[in-house]
Amino acid sequence: MRYDPLPTLHSRSKHWTICVRVSRMWEYRGGTDDGPIQHLDLVLIDSEGNAMYAEVPASEVESKQPLLQEGGVYVMSRFRVSNAKSFYRPVDMRYMIEFTCYTRIVPASDVPSGFPTMVYNLVPLPQLTGYRGDNRRFLDAIGVVTRVSESGLVQLSNQPGPTQCRDVIIRDLSNFEMKVTLWGHRAAEFNIDAIRARDDQSPLVVLFVGALMKAFQGEEYLSGNAACRWYFNPAVPEAQEFYTMLRGQRIEIARLPAPSQQPHQPPVPPAQVEHRQLGDLKDIDPYDFPPNGYRCTVTIVRLVPGASWWFPSCNICSKACVPDGSGYRCNVCNCTGFKFKYKLCFIASDGSAEDEMIAFGDIARRIVGKPVQAVLRASRYSDDVPPDVAAVVSLRFTFAINVTEQSYYRSYKSYVVNSIVTAYGRQAALPRLIGGGQRTSSASSSMSQGRLEGSVQPQLPAVPTPQSKAPLIQQELDMTPGASALLEEVDASLESNENTPADVPGSDVPAKTKLASCLYVSVQELVFSFAAMSHHTLSTNDSTGSQEIGVSKARKRLFTESSLPDEDSVLEADPVLEEATDDFTDAAATDVPAKQAKRTDLGKNVVLDPRASDVKLPRARKAK
Repeated sequence: MRYDPLPTLHSRSKHWTICVRVSRMWEYRGGTDDGPIQHLDLVLIDSEGNAMYAEVPASEVESKQPLLQEGGVYVMSRFRVSNAKSFYRPVDMRYMIEFTCYTRIVPASDVPSGFPTMVYNLVPLPQLTGYRGDNRRFLDAIGVVTRVSESGLVQLSNQPGPTQCRDVIIRDLSNFEMKVTLWGHRAAEFNIDAIRARDDQSPLVVLFVGALMKAFQGEEYLSGNAACRWYFNPAVPEAQEFYTMLRGQRIEIARLPAPSQQPHQPPVPPAQVEHRQLGDLKDIDPYDFPPNGYRCTVTIVRLVPGASWWFPSCNICSKACVPDGSGYRCNVCNCTGFKFKYKLCFIASDGSAEDEMIAFGDIARRIVGKPVQAVLRASRYSDDVPPDVAAVVSLRFTFAINVTEQSYYRSYKSYVVNSIVTAYGRQAALPRLIGGGQRTSSASSSMSQGRLEGSVQPQLPAVPTPQSKAPLIQQELDMTPGASALLEEVDASLESNENTPADVPGSDVPAKTKLASCLYVSVQELVFSFAAMSHHTLSTNDSTGSQEIGVSKARKRLFTESSLPDEDSVLEADPVLEEATDDFTDAAATDVPAKQAKRTDLGKNVVLDPRASDVKLPRARKAK
């Protein structure tokens, strides 16, 4: 049977059959040792030595993982080929393989001799320092082991409990040394005693693959987590140089004590922070905030319109990076290593007030529930607000917060989320501001103007599709003064009709009230529909005649297709409402900006989306 070589795979076809060896396989659990499996990662090699990265999603791990074994050779088909990840690439290939529920995995019956077992791309030890903070690809290195520490426990800030750690010192032929730090299960699995006896002093060469270059307190080292593997005395050409140069030499491997230094101090427990309401925090001067801030229990009521939900973060200083060619560069430390992180800007309320808050990195990931890389890959357009991000609306949390730097030089405050104390889940209703509750100032939209200097700000995010269960993002519509006055007049008319006694003999108030109510709903739909339609008409033809024809036909069709009464009969019932409808039509066709016409909150608990299935928008025709 003929198999497709890995370099020939591309995303334009779905019918591929490959025969590959699983060179490496590891479980990604989101940076923790015992968290849930987010995906299963594999490095596959074909008979010609070509390698490609493959990923099994969490939903398929239970069915696919028992069929795979590290080192086994398999025939695979019915998988998806997609663009490779931008970060943490174990191999340098344009495409990657994604397993689906239809993927077939069958052990190869006839494995050709000489089938490759490992793949690597070595970087000389002195050049590894240039990759510090660069997470675009994993690094591979080779050297002779000179010192090994015992496995110890250290406390990391991103881990709920202590983590195992072990240091291994390797040296190249120029006597340049590099420390390799293994974490978690990898620290426990590294055992040189299984390879050689303690009194054996022959050189021990080790090849590390799947590591990252990092630095702590000025000391640079290779960091090995779940993706890291090693090969003792490998039969590769690069190792033969060590065997030749060190032949006959005796190199004793020194035993070091377990690492006791804790790289990060655990954060201050949020339980020690005082709990306050947002309304109380408004009266506190930013300079009077305690160093640990306050706790508050709030519900996310909406996202900040136009604010970016991600940013490229420097791997060294965590500051925002600026575009630099095909990548990004940090202006603070001039580093090109970066990774995408969350920057979640939202409005939160507890009933006493509502204020803007911002959550970064891992805290925002806990709010969204997915890694930022997974959400970015699922987004079709860079300026979209994905359903996973929009779905944070109506979630309730107890946050530990503090004021942002901008709060010290402006009249209103915003808050940064330092930690999540308690998550209560999704709420059935959003909190209402009680009595003298304070809303956020309109100037608070400055968060959407790029709170992080140099961060990439996408265009106004689009509303998620109706198939998603995520709530729509609401945005106020700037109406003309005439339209606003007419809307108030309609409100007053309805209120007066409702207050009129319905049992007056010969009174037609109930019928008129019913007609007015129907037309009132229709006016709201007309305002929004004409606003969206006017943008389409303007883009079709710039002539004024085309606008009028498009609005007129849209108006007729809306009344025809909806369940409302006939347009003429309703308008004849009340001339005031007829005038209101005409003025609303003119206002929507001439004064509503195109970008704001895409989605709006009309202030009457009605949110309409022109792309929703329950709103029918007519198509304007060109004037003949």
